[in-house]
Amino acid sequence: MQDDHVEAIAAAWPAHSVAPEAVRAFLAHSVPDVDAWALRPLGAAGREPQILAVAGRHLYRIESADEGGRRGLRFVRLPLADATVTLFELSDAGSVLRRWTLRTSDEGLTVEIVQAADGEPPALERVMRLVLERSG
Repeated sequence: MQDDHVEAIAAAWPAHSVAPEAVRAFLAHSVPDVDAWALRPLGAAGREPQILAVAGRHLYRIESADEGGRRGLRFVRLPLADATVTLFELSDAGSVLRRWTLRTSDEGLTVEIVQAADGEPPALERVMRLVLERSG
């Protein structure tokens, strides 16, 4: 992964989960260069945040993991070539809610994004738009 992305993610990742040095090492050595990434916040992704990153025609879901009593990171690589993406949108005067659902033959993922009606799309929205563009 590109150095500037590695540093930005390490700075945003909660230190109580995995040490920033371990985050840097994992991303730099295990994840390819990406076209876009976003942090999926705590709660929306479960008990801990996730990183969603698009590289070519793949979506990487990067998250904390326990293995043999040790704490680290892992990723799941989802091929977008055989993925189906659906988008559900609700809006009112002040905000827009978008629910993105990605399904592959093995995995499913739902991402909800709320933004101000007149606001700039968050990074997670840009990642999901790339997923839509590159799927199927």
